[in-house]
Amino acid sequence: MCARWLRSSSNGDSWAVRDPDSSTGVHPSSYPAAVALAHDLLVHGHRVALGLSQVLLPRKGLDAATMLGSPCANVRAGAAVLADFYGRELSSAAATSTELGQQIALRRALSAYNSGSPIGAPQYTALVLNALQSPFVSRITAIADGRLAATAVPSIAPLRATGVPPVQPP
Repeated sequence: MCARWLRSSSNGDSWAVRDPDSSTGVHPSSYPAAVALAHDLLVHGHRVALGLSQVLLPRKGLDAATMLGSPCANVRAGAAVLADFYGRELSSAAATSTELGQQIALRRALSAYNSGSPIGAPQYTALVLNALQSPFVSRITAIADGRLAATAVPSIAPLRATGVPPVQPP
């Protein structure tokens, strides 16, 4: 699951830099070029999505040099952000104990991961779900109290099989 998620987010490029405000993405040829571009965008008030998991900055505790220079730190941060969004969506879902509630929460978490809004990125959500192409069960690792904790993420079922409606505003 993780490899397909990363491929759909950055095409597997650890130096990928995307400006979500202008919908432009760049694949710099070097780490220094990627860091310089990210810093320039941030200084000019842009948000930037960086590295393998396209972690959105600015975000407290994260910096461009680390997100572009350490694929492990980037994936760890991305997984923690996705797990956090999933936890929030799951706790706010009306039917949290049902498969339908979990599916809706997962789709809303993917959208929020990409855009900051649970309904802001239906195209990204569809891209990730299409990249997966089959149900899966995985665990997303999150940092909690200085130790690793696992947040269970449900299998993604095809929309037509579960009858999950499209993501709608709350």
